[in-house]
Amino acid sequence: MEGAVIDVDTVVMAHPQREWRARALAAEVGARVVWDQRNDEWDTGARAWRSIRPDADWGLVLQDDAVPVPDLMRHVRAALESVPTETCVSLYMGRVRPREGAALKAAGAAERQGASWIRGAMLYWGPAVLVPGACIPGLLEWAEGRTEAYDRRIGKWFHDQAKPVLYTFPSLVDHADSPSLIPGHDRDGPRHAVHCAVRDYWTTDVVRTPGL
Repeated sequence: MEGAVIDVDTVVMAHPQREWRARALAAEVGARVVWDQRNDEWDTGARAWRSIRPDADWGLVLQDDAVPVPDLMRHVRAALESVPTETCVSLYMGRVRPREGAALKAAGAAERQGASWIRGAMLYWGPAVLVPGACIPGLLEWAEGRTEAYDRRIGKWFHDQAKPVLYTFPSLVDHADSPSLIPGHDRDGPRHAVHCAVRDYWTTDVVRTPGL
């Protein structure tokens, strides 16, 4: 229906060690919290995605260390009004691994061209991920039993469906610069977005940088 508000169902996937942060984030964005039960990022993420309402237009899963721009959901809906294609959308692009060099180049190109979106082949960062509601069941069925990390599983499913990952430019979520709870994910620099801010308006313009 023309003029209908885009329905985004939002969940925070959270570890009990960050309970205060998770509850504050959920209250800020109007989300539910799904708690880690066995120190397993994919298990927590999969349960978060399963909890998205089946009739929602989009599901949004935020990690407990996401730092949203003020009035996040209003900006998310505004962005989705101009999303070039219904695919995986990341609200965060990081300035550290795994694709920091390509991310910086892509952000520079988007800034010069005034583009609202950066196209990538994979999902490289998982703090804030949007998935079309209709895609969630297929994604979860495919991902069950695989061994890739949380963000890689999501990105690979969309890649196998011949769909890109789109990153909002600028990012609408930053990353709290705190130690990772995932073994082996020690920091190699400040864990922040390349550029986190809000836009006055969104377009369908997309940039693509080799290596991303």
